[in-house]
Amino acid sequence: MKRKIQSSNTLVFILIKLTVVMVLISCGCGGDQPVSKDEDYKILAGIITQELKPSIQEVLEFQKVSHAQQIANLHLKIIKLTKLENSSDKKVVYIANFAKTNLEKIVAQSNKISEMPENSSGIGDLFIGAGLLGAQFFDPTFITGTTGLGMLAKGWSSINNDNDAYGKELKILVSLFGNLEGATYLLPGAAEANSAKLTDSSDKFKINIDESILRNTNNYFYIKNLGNDLSNVTLEVELIGLRGESIKNIHFIEKWAANSEMRAIYSMGVKDPDGKTSLGKTSVLDIQKANVRILSSKLSTLINYNYQGKEKDDDIERYTQKMELSLKYYPFVGGVIFDDKQGFYLKMVGFPMLGCDIDVTYNKNGESKRDVYKSRFLKSGQESEYFYMNNVKFDPSDIEVRLIIPGTSYQPLFKINNIKNKEYVSSKITKP
Repeated sequence: MKRKIQSSNTLVFILIKLTVVMVLISCGCGGDQPVSKDEDYKILAGIITQELKPSIQEVLEFQKVSHAQQIANLHLKIIKLTKLENSSDKKVVYIANFAKTNLEKIVAQSNKISEMPENSSGIGDLFIGAGLLGAQFFDPTFITGTTGLGMLAKGWSSINNDNDAYGKELKILVSLFGNLEGATYLLPGAAEANSAKLTDSSDKFKINIDESILRNTNNYFYIKNLGNDLSNVTLEVELIGLRGESIKNIHFIEKWAANSEMRAIYSMGVKDPDGKTSLGKTSVLDIQKANVRILSSKLSTLINYNYQGKEKDDDIERYTQKMELSLKYYPFVGGVIFDDKQGFYLKMVGFPMLGCDIDVTYNKNGESKRDVYKSRFLKSGQESEYFYMNNVKFDPSDIEVRLIIPGTSYQPLFKINNIKNKEYVSSKITKP
């Protein structure tokens, strides 16, 4: 185990040395050349924000960054931030120093955690990666798989145990990433000084959000420049959820060509079961709207974008269009000691998983009875829990099942006809 840690640390050290040499070569060995305030801000914003990309594929390229390269990239950022200490822009100096201090502490904390025997399972690397790259950049099958969930649960359990030495170090790391996020929130204030006055120019941009119906997974943000070429653009994207929760993401676009679209991935991050702490969180649950502030020297504007409503309903209809639902009905059978209670199983295919309320109506010869089963979970290809029917005095000939999905008025409806005892009968979506 020690030999493995030493080998990993050696690789990180070599990458760091190469990074330092390359930076010194690119910057020159002589004194710093004077640069403008705009240039200083551009350097700062490029270091501490999540860069928007022209395609989702380019965003996902971050997945391929190794842990050693992540640490080397941190050192590169620290070197660049150090050069901003001589900036004539006091706001830039303050933010750069704030970010640099926390990045240095993150590097030290990362090294400390990596060398602890408790890190042999990779939990520390998982938390470090979530903070550096955003939780959305991990392979989703790993994060949602049994192994990934077990590692996350163990990490948060350590953090919440005051007597756990490993947990104390992880807790410090989470706090440092929170501080670094705070540094990005200061950027729009620094950008305002060199930006055009806010005007009503929302028609020059088109925004779109695709929220995952799976919850706790990736959401996609798109913004298209319908106007002229722009440069050195700061974007402040505030997402607001169903319960009033909000979060801000700060982005920087150095060159934004006319009629081009930029993209980002937002996620719910790596979350503590207590619900109070998260790492790599860039989204909110059940997005309702987004307030987007665009700041640049040529054009600045504020856009209030409503996602809740027709657009979100259309997204969910598109996600679920291939869904199919099967129902297996069991009649009431009286027993000597115990009765077999009337009820049914459900099985869904065509969609990975879904949490929803299930609204069921039983029909036979003009007679009907309705039940609503709250907060149920369906997983593709798996038989559901048994749903007990309450006070239904007949065996239904057909059953209607409506899925009530949180945050949307679109409710997929399935009409299951010709019910058979103890046999699955299927139905595709009947549009409501």
